[in-house]
Amino acid sequence: MAAGSTKRDLDAITIATWAVVAVGIALRIVAYARRSVLWLDEAATARNILERSLGDLLTVPLDYGQAAPKGFLLLEWLASRALGASDLALRLVPFLASVASLLLFLGIARRLLSPAGTLAAVVFFAVGYWPLVYTADVHPYGLDLALSLGALLIALDVRRLGFPVRRVWALALFGATAVWFSNATVLTLFGLGVALGGVAWRERGLSTLEESFLGQTMEH
Repeated sequence: MAAGSTKRDLDAITIATWAVVAVGIALRIVAYARRSVLWLDEAATARNILERSLGDLLTVPLDYGQAAPKGFLLLEWLASRALGASDLALRLVPFLASVASLLLFLGIARRLLSPAGTLAAVVFFAVGYWPLVYTADVHPYGLDLALSLGALLIALDVRRLGFPVRRVWALALFGATAVWFSNATVLTLFGLGVALGGVAWRERGLSTLEESFLGQTMEH
């Protein structure tokens, strides 16, 4: 009876968690659809994207005192050329990044917290002010958050699974790609690298870690 009750409680928490995620996505859709006027900095970034060729956008410093990662500018350029020079087109990349951030945060919370703790954490993230603001803002901040959360999620799996070579290489490849789309992710990757290195050193020692890594590499 107690086991059945516990299972029902867990099922209810899981349903509630996904309901919160659905509410969070709905709030992001509302924020994305309702914003119509570009702020001054957004307009300055948008002018660079709309007025330049792709080559100039990626190789020449931006005008109007703006700066952004090359990958973000590429995504914005592609969205504006495919969907037109509308506010919704320019804000599509931040919107998709915001939705991805919510799902990535859910994955991280489920790895670190109890079901009830996951629900509480997701509630705060789903309705958080800044994640919602950057849902509809023509700046790379939403992409910074999504890529940082993605790096953390991969790093947690690397640690949880005992540093398998494929996951280590996946994190390295993800990091090498992410830095072209997000300047802030460089700091996240540095911190994760130091943390994982410290954990590996403490748990295995340098020589054991090297032997394990080389052995797995030869096997693959």
